Amino acid sequence: MFGDKHSLVTLFKNDIPHLFTMKCICHSFNLCASYACEKLPRGVEDFCRNVYNHIQNSPKRIGYFKTFQAFTNIKPHKLLHPSQTRWLSLIDVVNRLLEQLPAIKLCFQAAVHVDRLLSAQSILSKALEPTTE
Repeated sequence: MFGDKHSLVTLFKNDIPHLFTMKCICHSFNLCASYACEKLPRGVEDFCRNVYNHIQNSPKRIGYFKTFQAFTNIKPHKLLHPSQTRWLSLIDVVNRLLEQLPAIKLCFQAAVHVDRLLSAQSILSKALEPTTE
């Protein structure tokens, strides 16, 4: 609607040269926040997605995770999925992961040692890094 060539605003300005137009501030803030989030490191978002996809896509793993939540005396909250508009949801996902991190570490240690899953090994190594937290 605000393009340079053949947009609604340019058509209006052809007819009314002194017309004052102003872009929507909400869309401008959305664009600013989206571009700023592109500069954030992707490791955090990838870790969040990998943990969520590994646990939440299997009822058996969800049950194991609930067991580890009970063992570590952590409230049995579900893990949150990061959405495509990452700047809107990533903080909630990260806070939930930090809350559940002890149970996540134990869950993935068991998955590595008992089930011998390579995907769990990469997630566990990322979870055990001090810089991840």
